[in-house]
Amino acid sequence: MAVPTNAIKEANEQISLMHSKMQEMEQEIKDLNKKLAASDAEDGKIQIQQVVNKKDTEIQGLRAELRTANERISTLEQDMLDNEVQMEKLQSKSKILDEIIGFRGSLEGLLSYFKIVQEMDINRNDVNGNLRETEITDGYQSDDEHISKTSVVVNGRPDDTATTELVDHV
Repeated sequence: MAVPTNAIKEANEQISLMHSKMQEMEQEIKDLNKKLAASDAEDGKIQIQQVVNKKDTEIQGLRAELRTANERISTLEQDMLDNEVQMEKLQSKSKILDEIIGFRGSLEGLLSYFKIVQEMDINRNDVNGNLRETEITDGYQSDDEHISKTSVVVNGRPDDTATTELVDHV
């Protein structure tokens, strides 16, 4: 049984046609794979860019929060320093008041003696019929030339928190 050459030619042509069709399909598959890879890469880039943008937004928000927190810390630190200065002033004034309270008994005693002396001398008149001064005030000079000015000096500076002392300027 011999196969006619015509049939072999037709079979060869069909095989050749199928072979070229298969090459076209393989090329189409390669092209589609390239497009798919490019598309995946583009999608990946888009996703990466979206993540980067989201993180940048979060970072900006955190920086704003940090700035606000730092400003609040600065305000609180300044308030704390102001409070410390105020506390030092109040403590100094408190010490002065404590010292004054320590003299209270002595001052009350001194005032009671002044009152006794005043009561003793209230009905005594001098030789001219005038009320005489007590021995405590006898000889007191209120000479304006002797004391030119009396002022309060506060440890060499005008600070109301320091201990004060009376000084006569001659």
